[in-house]
Amino acid sequence: MAKKQTIIYVVTQGHYSAYSIQALFSTKALAEKYIEAGGSSWEDPEIEEWPLDEAVDLLEKGYQRFFIRMAPNGRVLEVNTESFGPPTPPGKKPGRDVARNFIGHITAQDARNAIKIMNERRSAYLNGIGMYEEKSKCAAAP
Repeated sequence: MAKKQTIIYVVTQGHYSAYSIQALFSTKALAEKYIEAGGSSWEDPEIEEWPLDEAVDLLEKGYQRFFIRMAPNGRVLEVNTESFGPPTPPGKKPGRDVARNFIGHITAQDARNAIKIMNERRSAYLNGIGMYEEKSKCAAAP
């Protein structure tokens, strides 16, 4: 029998160096209630869904953590297995460095798969698909 995945709901605010976690919740309804009650001081808080213990499960299956840096045109600039940042969850837009390259911490079977995942996220972001749309309200976004 498959183990049921537990999801935690993370209320975040800010972008780039101003990004922070405000609170963690067991249900999306509680996270929304927190925001509605004014629990977040940021004008546009977000609720992120994070699977609990997902990294442990994947590592036990032989997956690895990779840091990927990719140019806007899709050219791979860096692949590193010594990834110390938190994994970039599915549905979360990839980060950008000061040169506007895409960066992400990806858990994958191998480097080729990690590059494929990062390229899909880069492409979705550039095409304005779903959650990847740039928020024009963000004062910190260039």
